[in-house]
Amino acid sequence: MQQIERQLDDVAKGRKPAQDEPYKELKAVQKKVENVQEKIRIQTENAQRLASERASEREKSLQEVVEQERNRLARELHDSVSQQLFAASMLMSAINETNPPEETGVQKQLQMVEKMIHQSQLEMRALLLHLRPVALKGKALQEGVEELLVELQQKVPLDIDWQIESFPLDKGVEDHVFRILQEAVSNTLRHAEASTLNVMLIARDGMVIMRVVDDGVGFDVEQSKTSSYGMETMRERALEIGGELKVISLPNQGTRVEVKVPTWEKEGETHD
Repeated sequence: MQQIERQLDDVAKGRKPAQDEPYKELKAVQKKVENVQEKIRIQTENAQRLASERASEREKSLQEVVEQERNRLARELHDSVSQQLFAASMLMSAINETNPPEETGVQKQLQMVEKMIHQSQLEMRALLLHLRPVALKGKALQEGVEELLVELQQKVPLDIDWQIESFPLDKGVEDHVFRILQEAVSNTLRHAEASTLNVMLIARDGMVIMRVVDDGVGFDVEQSKTSSYGMETMRERALEIGGELKVISLPNQGTRVEVKVPTWEKEGETHD
């Protein structure tokens, strides 16, 4: 029974069941476990193939005017509101550092205004992150992730580092993983008040694993399940490609978002 339990646990986690020598009495049960695993593999491959086909169809049918409008809005927000927020932030910083008022109450109010401007800058960068085209548009997932993180590194006051490995992946899976990353990073910018952000994208044991970790204020995961549209969207995207999303967070202890997607390697393919 322990042998069967281990095999069922492997199937539930998307791994290939261990090929232990079965007891004679359990050969029929093991065969059924293998049949279930094969059906799950076929369904996952079909889901990923459909996601790839849908991604291709979306790219082909994407209206140029929609993309142009998104880019126009992003440019205007960046050139107007973002620049004004930056100027206001510099002005408030100069006032608080070089010529602070003598009254303590006024000092606290000015510091609060500076903090609000800083938070508004992060909100604006998160908004621009959503406005930019979300499709990879011919780029590999790894290239898109690295470009996004390099750009963020230049624009936000976060210590950002990443570990990205090279491996092939279906287009539909790439798009979904990339959008999950965008949503996770956007949540960090808007809510976490973090100082560090770490992103990992690797392939291990037939699984693509992406992990986003910050050291921010954290939150109650159970409460967020019913109140956060962004969290639900990430879960739906992971499920659509046969994957699983886990979110671990505690107040004042940061947040970790992890998505695992089975790749079902074809015969002869390996990942180092």
